[in-house]
Amino acid sequence: MSRKRLLRLEELESRCLLSNAVFHTRSIVAADPATGQVGMAVVSFPTGVPAVVPVGEPGVIVANQSTPSYATAQAIIAGIHAGEDAPTALANAVAADPTRANRQLGVAALAPDSPTGVTVATYTGSFASPQSCGFTGDVYAVQANLQTSDQVCQAMADGFEKAQGSLARRLLAAMEAGSAVGGDQRGEYSATLRVFSNRWEFASYTPIAVSANVDRSSDWFSDLKFGTDAYLSFWTRGDQADRVELTKDRALGIQEALQGLGYFQGDVSGNWMPDSEQALREFCRYNLAFFRFTTVEQGVRYIDGPLADHIVQGYARGVFRPAPGGAPAPGDSNAVFHTRSIVAADPATGQVGMAVVSFPTGVPRASTPARTHRRRWPMPWPPTRREQIGSWEWRPFPTNRRPV
Repeated sequence: MSRKRLLRLEELESRCLLSNAVFHTRSIVAADPATGQVGMAVVSFPTGVPAVVPVGEPGVIVANQSTPSYATAQAIIAGIHAGEDAPTALANAVAADPTRANRQLGVAALAPDSPTGVTVATYTGSFASPQSCGFTGDVYAVQANLQTSDQVCQAMADGFEKAQGSLARRLLAAMEAGSAVGGDQRGEYSATLRVFSNRWEFASYTPIAVSANVDRSSDWFSDLKFGTDAYLSFWTRGDQADRVELTKDRALGIQEALQGLGYFQGDVSGNWMPDSEQALREFCRYNLAFFRFTTVEQGVRYIDGPLADHIVQGYARGVFRPAPGGAPAPGDSNAVFHTRSIVAADPATGQVGMAVVSFPTGVPRASTPARTHRRRWPMPWPPTRREQIGSWEWRPFPTNRRPV
């Protein structure tokens, strides 16, 4: 009896055993040297884009698309760690890849010694699908294939360059701008936005500073933006670059949501008074990791843009905890860190897996390791030493006790 063996991807393709419904997409990778973040956004037709296309860790991000190769993506990351810039690391990894003609890759890496603080590169193989494109800017690379228009890359680049705000918000703007001129020929249903950093508030939990994932959605951009705003609102204190004026219309929407949830008892007038600020604080206590506040500068009141949008859209979607009865819980926000899960292994298939559900945004990223070649994250819990996380100090404690 002949020995069984696994078929390599190119063998599946040559035998016509591989559906042509996969592997084509559009994406942008970028880095922000001021914040130390790297990130990417991507949208495509097939399910599973969040698990396949983004490969990265703090300092470097790779878009792994067309016919993906995790090994090639990891070779690029290894080259960056060896001191190569993005073009060199990409060229060396592609040269060692026997099926490089099927690949499309984009790379962005922090590089303090470069003029922009970033090096970027993109590659499109000769066997990539028609209507493909790819080029680089100072801090980003865009790439796409099997598109309805070859102008998609230019539109994404323009959207990114014109956008204001945090890296995550600029990546969103790039994807939205691309949609205005074209997209995947088969339709766009699955997307992800991911940002890596080792300098954000919960870096000891996960290096993924922003994460939003969409699978099989008929309105992928709205869902991707909602997920991005949710993550930024829940897990971070906000970025100064994302501040927006708290206009009367914006205040009306927030007051309506807070009143509907039972946090605000005043008049929904759009006038932001101390009772509105207190309602926002109590909302944060039960729904976010940090207390968030509005600020006033030169007579103008500001609020974090992702937070403002998230409160209104989250209320419409029914995803918030309403105000509880009785006295509020003491101390800091109590909206995080509790969950239920199962982990298991199947020795017959060699698979290990887990399922988890909880209240906070970001559970898929905080509960599973990042796709990195060193598998350094997340750190164990409870902490094995004193950890300083933002302004919160966590101390070791027995597993049957709450944090103090």
